Amino acid sequence: MAHRSIRAKLSSLASIAKRYSSIGVERVDFRLAPSLILATLYSLVFLGVFLIIFFLPFPFWGQCLFICCLSIYGYSIFKAHILRSANDSVINIWQNRKGQWGFETNQGEKGIGDLAGDTYMSRLFVILRICTKFRIKSVIVPRDALTARAYQLLCTRIRFFTRY
Repeated sequence: MAHRSIRAKLSSLASIAKRYSSIGVERVDFRLAPSLILATLYSLVFLGVFLIIFFLPFPFWGQCLFICCLSIYGYSIFKAHILRSANDSVINIWQNRKGQWGFETNQGEKGIGDLAGDTYMSRLFVILRICTKFRIKSVIVPRDALTARAYQLLCTRIRFFTRY
């Protein structure tokens, strides 16, 4: 019974995505918002690392120096991937009619390319790896960065309408 409902949802999402790609929609946009899920996950990871460093047999000044460096690194990750307020943060992703994926950063930089084979999807988040001409851009898309419908549409478009 549960498999039928999942298959029904997937087929309805696939039909919606086909309709979008067949009625002249040039691209499907996904505007990314800050994420509470990612903030919680990163906070727990960094708290665990801080506790591990605290119990290591290093001098206290070494522990403080290491924690200070890790805090600066953690702040830059928090600003870029969770708050999406850094200059290089991706704030918008889209898929065009040809199946290519694009991104836009806070600075207005835009890139477009195909997805790499190591793009990852789960129920909590998607990691898009967009291969442009000059680099590979990784975009972390947590489930709460989009509306529920938009996240389902994103997963459907990755699964069924993507060139690798």
